[in-house]
Amino acid sequence: MNEMPINKDISKIEEKMIELSIIVPCYNEEKNINLLTSRLQSVIKDIDVDGEIVLVNDGSIDGTGDEILKCTKKHKNVVFVDHSRNKGIAEAWKSGLAVSRGKYISILDADMQYSPEDVKNLYNVCKMKDCDIAQGTRAMHHNKRGLRCVASRCFGWFLNYIFGYYFRDIKSGFLVCKRSVFAAILETDNDYTFFQHFIGISAVSQGFKLSEVPVFFSKREMGESFIKSPFFFSLKSMIDMPKAFIEFRLNRRKLRKQREAYVRYCRNLG
Repeated sequence: MNEMPINKDISKIEEKMIELSIIVPCYNEEKNINLLTSRLQSVIKDIDVDGEIVLVNDGSIDGTGDEILKCTKKHKNVVFVDHSRNKGIAEAWKSGLAVSRGKYISILDADMQYSPEDVKNLYNVCKMKDCDIAQGTRAMHHNKRGLRCVASRCFGWFLNYIFGYYFRDIKSGFLVCKRSVFAAILETDNDYTFFQHFIGISAVSQGFKLSEVPVFFSKREMGESFIKSPFFFSLKSMIDMPKAFIEFRLNRRKLRKQREAYVRYCRNLG
């Protein structure tokens, strides 16, 4: 299957940049696509900017692709990227970034546990505050004593301890940042199985300033999470830890020099 955007040709990709691209990896989320798109359209309208929604079907085996295609026919600012197989969240981010045109990039999950409406808050903080990244911090959780929440908090604490940071929700995958910043975050020396856990680590290790913005994390209403066991998922995530420690902690000074050069390069591209 084609892994370029279905409703955009190369000439359109090279058009004038727009203000905001919202990139959403989608895996078996057919029940959520229509509502998600509708809510994000309202967000773009509320912010009052020229924006687009980039939906990346990451090898879904349900009707996710069909639902996204329907949305592209209803909305001109919806971009469909189709992975022929499941590549993971980080690769979906990269594919989405490659076809997006936004000066600012937002990423969030398709399950709407992060409220799409909070994109506006993150965008405003990133735009108006002295920071490179506005990251949604799950300060309000629908089930603080649930196993998934406890496992997530413990793993977040562990990441802070290992890498020497003090963030409330360092592995949150809900953020807004400038395009060049997001590109630099995704540019890593190693391949990671679960890079989504290190997105905040990658950012701050390169010297980017991160501002935490409280957001509500609600219960999934439709569809099923690919995480069946939060405990074992956290354990599996440990396989990335040795190379992440080397890259993001031991080589921190090297990363910051690379980041400065990379950001300058991206800015020169316009």
